[in-house]
This record gives sequence, C-alpha cells and structure tokens, in this order.
Amino acid sequence: MAQTIQLKRGTGSAVPSSLSEGELALNVDSGKLYYGQTSTSASNNFHFNHITASGNISSSGEIKANTLHVVSTSNFADDITIGDTKKIISTRLIISASNNTSFYGDTSITGGDLSLNAAGSVLDVQGQGDATDASGDTGAIRTNGGISIAKKAFIGTDLNIGGSITSNITASGNISASGYIQTETLKGAGSTTGLEVSGYVSASTEVLGSTGSFNVMTKAMAIELFGYAISSYHTSELYIPLAGTTSDGTADSYLNRMAAPYDGTVKRISMMYQTQHPGNGHIVRVRAASDMDIDDADDIVETITRNSISHSVMHHFDFSSSFNKGDTLGFTVEAPNLPSSNTYVYGTITFEFDTSS
Repeated sequence: MAQTIQLKRGTGSAVPSSLSEGELALNVDSGKLYYGQTSTSASNNFHFNHITASGNISSSGEIKANTLHVVSTSNFADDITIGDTKKIISTRLIISASNNTSFYGDTSITGGDLSLNAAGSVLDVQGQGDATDASGDTGAIRTNGGISIAKKAFIGTDLNIGGSITSNITASGNISASGYIQTETLKGAGSTTGLEVSGYVSASTEVLGSTGSFNVMTKAMAIELFGYAISSYHTSELYIPLAGTTSDGTADSYLNRMAAPYDGTVKRISMMYQTQHPGNGHIVRVRAASDMDIDDADDIVETITRNSISHSVMHHFDFSSSFNKGDTLGFTVEAPNLPSSNTYVYGTITFEFDTSS
C-alpha cells in the first residue's frame, strides 16, 4: 500500500517557531518553505547553484547576483522588465544588444556606470525639454558632472558656456557675441600677429585691444573738404581746388594737387551744386601719377559719368581706384551742359589709406 509523506505544515501567516535541524515545513497558503538550521531556529533562505525556470521568477524582496546574464531563446528576447518604483542597483550596467534597448518612464541607475558596448551603439533621448541653466537639473540630458566627448558635437541652437574655452575654436562660419570676445593675442594666417580682415569688423559699441584700443590700425579713413565758385570755363574739365583755395582751373597746379602719404583707395566724392542744373553727361575723374604731372590722358585712373544731376541735391560718386604711396593725386569735374558759371560747388573726397605701407 502506497504511503503519503507530508511535511510539517501550516496555513495563513503561520511561521514555524522552531524546527529540528534539517526538518522541513511548508506554509500551504503562502507556499513558503522552511528548514531547521538548529534545534531552535527555522529559516527560509535557500541557496542554489543554478535555477532554470520556464516561467517567471518573481520576488517581493531583492534578487542579488554577481552577474545577471540575459540570453535570447525562442521564448525570451533579451527583455528585462522592472516595475514602477523598482531599481537596478549595481556597480555597472552593461547593455550589449543588437536591437534597440528602451527605457520607459523615470529610470535611475544608482551607484554605477551605464555602458553601451555594442559597435554602433546609440543612446537616443527623445525628450525635447530645453536647458535653461547650468544647474544639471534642466534639459533632456542632465548631469552634475562633466561630459567627455571624443568626437564631434553639433549644437542645433545656442551654446552657452559659463566658464572658459581652454582649447582652440575653428569656425567655418561666423563667430558672434552679444558681449565681449576677449583674447590676449589675435593671430592672422601663418605666423602673422594681428587681426586680418578681408571684409569688415562691426561692433555696436567698441572694439577693444589689451590697451583699450588697437595698437595699430592698418586701415584709416580720411576726408578732404572742398568748395569753390565755377569759373568762366564752366563746361570744361575743371580741377577741384585743394589746399584751402577756392579757385578752380583747367590746368593742374600746386593748388589742386594732393600728395598720397600711403597706399590707398579713393572711396567717394560727394558734391552739391548751389544753383543751376548740370544735367546729363556729368563727369567726375580721379587722376594719379608718380610725378607732379597729372594732366595726361593716361593719368586718369577712373571716370564716372552720370545723368540727371540737379542743383540743391547731394550727389555721391563711388570709386574703387587705387593709388600708391608717393603718388600725386588730382580730381576733376566736367559739366558740359551746365548753363553758366554763376553757381557754387562744395563737397568732400573720402579716402581709405593702408597705414602699413
């Protein structure tokens, strides 16, 4: 006749107060198994070398292991699911997945490292919160420590740096600042020290160097004022008088010559007729020569002809003609349709000098 062997047992919340050493007891309601450690104590802590489960392994307490290795099978696809408010506490969490690994909700890794070791691993953070300060508590990615990036970083909008940039900045586009751009030394191409600009430098307030201003300005703007009465040769090519004189003339002389102190460019001649309309075919010329003779045809370096020139209106003639240091310069105006000589002209000539020449 078959014999039934039953363990010592209990129900509800019953826990054996004592078991003989090696004796087993079972709570049939909770399913907890106990064994006697000594003649006066019972324990439900069991130790196994390996556990293989075709279903779930669950615990109301902690699952502790030196290594938690999740292997794909036909019924298991590399998933670890941890409920709300639960934690993974480790020194390192290593994820080596050929497919995507997703974290949902608030996920905390306490006291260790998170490593993505697979080739081509990507940490994709889809949160769109913008960082508003450097506290480490705003934005989609937050850290109270530093960030070490071995390769490129692309910033979609603004880069706000609270401290200093201690290495080089190479920009293929513009570098702009709402405040100061400060440096001890500005270096040009090669070993050249200084600021080399192919376009222009613009500032809403000041451009400052180490002494409060640039020690050397290689470009300098200058203007020459003029004012004169039109002579009886009002339809001829007349030299604009310089050197404080108001006498025009059809020939070059010391009264209408200018010595160029540097290499430079004539940028603009601005002028206004007081009365009488010069009309069409109005001509302004820039002349330059290496000697004092500037009245030859080949001394004309640039000519601008314009129509519909009226009196009482400021007219601007923009030039790009260049000259060399030591050249003699002269400027002429020809108004072939000016009705008479009973009028006056005044204006300015604007130059840009290269003071490094």
